[in-house]
Amino acid sequence: GKMAPLREKLERSRVEAETAQESRRKLEAHLEEATEERGRTVKALEEMEGKMAPLREKLERSRVEAETAQESRRKLEAHLEEATEERGRTVKALEEMEGKMAPLR
Repeated sequence: GKMAPLREKLERSRVEAETAQESRRKLEAHLEEATEERGRTVKALEEMEGKMAPLREKLERSRVEAETAQESRRKLEAHLEEATEERGRTVKALEEMEGKMAPLR
């Protein structure tokens, strides 16, 4: 008589304990799975980074080459402009000399 409620209470707490244990097992399995997934993701990211590194280096090299080429072009253009001005001065000087020579001819 008096024992019945206690038995029910005991049975209920046993079932709750089992349920809690089952939930804990599921959570642990889920956590393990999530941890493994994270590991695979990290590995995939590292592999991608590894593949990206040479591309980054190549990109940096071509950027430096482009800058160097641009610098060379600027220098050449400056040199060309200087040479053109020099030629202009030379032509002018020659014309002046010819002008002075003409009366002597």
